Amino acid sequence: MLLNKAERTPAEKLRLKMHKNMLTSNNIVSRSDYEYLKSVIADTKQKAAPLKENFERFRQLYELYSEIAKTYYEISKGDYIARLIEEQRKTVDSEKEKTDRNNWI
Repeated sequence: MLLNKAERTPAEKLRLKMHKNMLTSNNIVSRSDYEYLKSVIADTKQKAAPLKENFERFRQLYELYSEIAKTYYEISKGDYIARLIEEQRKTVDSEKEKTDRNNWI
């Protein structure tokens, strides 16, 4: 795009020079080299998409299994059910206190 412009701003000239240096340092010397690189990038992205999906599924499974292992550890460590009941009782008591305060006001 910058190559086709008749007049370029200093910023555009600098940008063009930077791109030229980058292409040269990566052995891209012709338009066909550039097009080949674009096709390789597109092909790589296409191949990577299913891998990303698999990775996301495995990440979710890992989180699920980690949660199961954590719960199992908590159950085997002590009286898990009694602690759950106590937590629920505290929640109910705090809600009851809030309701009582609101009714008093």
